[in-house]
Amino acid sequence: MSLFKHIACLIGRHDPQRRYVKWDGFRYVGTCKYCGKDIHRIAHRDWRAMDGQSAKQSKSPATLTGSS
Repeated sequence: MSLFKHIACLIGRHDPQRRYVKWDGFRYVGTCKYCGKDIHRIAHRDWRAMDGQSAKQSKSPATLTGSS
């Protein structure tokens, strides 16, 4: 079964490590449990890899606290 999940990662569909999903003030973010990429939720059960810029913004402390 996990072989199919790795193939899904290759085509851009990911599954989060649900225990570590966080709300960053704008969207849910997490890490894919199969490939380890930073991902964000597009819709219910639809997770996609984040581009480099949005991954940096979601991890910055200013974004998490809401201050500029």
